[in-house]
Amino acid sequence: MTVHAPYPFVSAFQQGLSGLPTRIAGVPPSPSQAGFVQGRRGSVSAESISLPPGGQKPILPFYEKTPEQLKRIKDSISKAWLFKDLDPEQEVSVYGAFKEVHTKAGEVIIKQGDAGNLFYVVESGNLEIFISSFDERDEQGDGEAYPPNTTEEVYSRDGYGKLVQKVGPSGSFGELALMYNVTRAATVVSITPCILWALDRITFRTILMDTAFRKRRMYDQFLSTVPIFRSLSQYERYKIADCLDTFVFQKGDIVIRQGDIGDRFYIVEMGNAAAVKDVVGEDGRTERRTVKLYKKGDFFGELALLRNEPRAASVVATGSPDARLYQGLRVVSMPRDAFDRVMGPLADDLRRQVYSDSSVAPEVIV
Repeated sequence: MTVHAPYPFVSAFQQGLSGLPTRIAGVPPSPSQAGFVQGRRGSVSAESISLPPGGQKPILPFYEKTPEQLKRIKDSISKAWLFKDLDPEQEVSVYGAFKEVHTKAGEVIIKQGDAGNLFYVVESGNLEIFISSFDERDEQGDGEAYPPNTTEEVYSRDGYGKLVQKVGPSGSFGELALMYNVTRAATVVSITPCILWALDRITFRTILMDTAFRKRRMYDQFLSTVPIFRSLSQYERYKIADCLDTFVFQKGDIVIRQGDIGDRFYIVEMGNAAAVKDVVGEDGRTERRTVKLYKKGDFFGELALLRNEPRAASVVATGSPDARLYQGLRVVSMPRDAFDRVMGPLADDLRRQVYSDSSVAPEVIV
């Protein structure tokens, strides 16, 4: 099997920001915005970073760090989606710009409605995110609910609003205000002493934002066409997009191998694939049978993750019967830890879809 590098991102950033959310549910408009929000769609735009004469990039802050601090930063951001696609030069700049921050239990790190200038990654400790006047769904359908409710219990505490999310080591927060140039969408409070790494607005936007915007826009446009994701808010699709990688396979390549431990979930972006299963016939011979076909928008690999079982069948890139069409297979994929984290709300829907599919028995789903 050929080892495939992630497919290069399509540059969507230069197409403008018309597809981005036009407001964030639960965030009261500032006095200067209030007259524009009521009665018609508000807008969320991204401020531009103006380059100095000669096109030189802004001078980024740099904080000296010991080898031990650098290792701690790398460990802390290793699972953060924003840092997955940095090249070595960008990594050096980002590591240098991070500033170590220590907090006490009960400290307010960011406050809903304030201007946002820092993005945070958690090295140690635990924090809670609260929103006042919380909207679980945007009634107009043109905004986003931030953050999604990921806790079983929703409650208010100390006047901060409703608890909507908890953040622990390797988690991050604060990106929305920097990406969309809006006030803080939530209040974040440390519930234990914490060590955080803070990244300033200029570094965030200069190095990270372009990559993040392009990835979110590209994948969101695709995810919105997949039936299983249509019920999600745009923010929820963005969180899924943040976890996705793109892989390209040639006709005949094996994407999933029967009997392997499941470690990824896949969605077909372009091309065709087939689930095939090796079965032993009455004569004792092993026969390979095609048990399911996949096309654009279909997904596979979910059941092994939901059940924590080995793959029940292999999935092979088949190409198209029409020689004029694309003969490879392009899929978007997320690893197990991301699947468990962001696909939880869809777990029941995924199971229902598996068992309602009369074209194939559940025991051969991969």
